[in-house]
Amino acid sequence: MIRVGLLLLVFATASAAPRSEWHAPAGWFINGVRPDGRYEALPVLGRPENDLDDARAQREIADGRRIIGWIWCWRPETPRQDGWRVWCEQ
Repeated sequence: MIRVGLLLLVFATASAAPRSEWHAPAGWFINGVRPDGRYEALPVLGRPENDLDDARAQREIADGRRIIGWIWCWRPETPRQDGWRVWCEQ
């Protein structure tokens, strides 16, 4: 019984481990990352090279698709993004 409990504890800890990097799926872009690590990914509306212009114009996806997540960074690291991935950087 103790072995089963220990195995469950290890599995739960591994599945809840904080992320240090995340990549947007193909056809999606990172709309931004906040200082607390919250980020949002949206589908590309047209051509991928125009996704930043779409974000600046605050164009909305008609069906409301989005991926919202958090990245946890240890101090003094802060979250960064380049449009298709989110990571922690000093």
